[in-house]
Amino acid sequence: IFFFQSSSSLMYGRSEKKHINHLSNFSPIYPYGITKLYTHNFLNEYRKNFNMKCSSGIFFNHESEYRGENFLTKKVAKFISKIIKGGEGVLKLGDLSYKRDVSHAIDFMYGVKHIIDNELNDDFIFSSGKLTSTKELVELFFSKYGLDMNNFVVQDETLKRKDDICVYGDDKKLQLTGWRPRKNLNDLVVDMVEFELNNQNFIY
Repeated sequence: IFFFQSSSSLMYGRSEKKHINHLSNFSPIYPYGITKLYTHNFLNEYRKNFNMKCSSGIFFNHESEYRGENFLTKKVAKFISKIIKGGEGVLKLGDLSYKRDVSHAIDFMYGVKHIIDNELNDDFIFSSGKLTSTKELVELFFSKYGLDMNNFVVQDETLKRKDDICVYGDDKKLQLTGWRPRKNLNDLVVDMVEFELNNQNFIY
């Protein structure tokens, strides 16, 4: 048996360093980040002292067409689908300057398979290696379908986040094992919007 643990970039929390690599110190926030770090450390203990075959993948933000209804990318994809189909309305969003490291989830899953297939007993960061602002990401969604986001997006102060956690990961260690990302943000936008256009009755 080879065990894979999905850890989280929230284990780094409010790190003093924006650029995170496998040597960066942990500073978890939120119950989610704190419990992820507990499990991450627990797994390392088993690997070192009991020779357990296992790996932890530290996931930064990753999106796909299967995102939940309350996530930004899903909201944008569904809204654009509605507009393309002749609908109307405005899209309320929070702080558009918020930045995050975002990738296509399918690349991460290929990475997980790569680690398991090769039984790589180590911890690896899964990331895009760069920061993308909410505005840049949302603009990409709209422009990809010939729409001007300024005609549809309204900023709502009540939707702004309290914490602005702008860290991005270094995935060089994972890439040295032979894994490479296959998708970019353009692919992500198309995958998400086309899914909404073609799957009206999909149950999340």
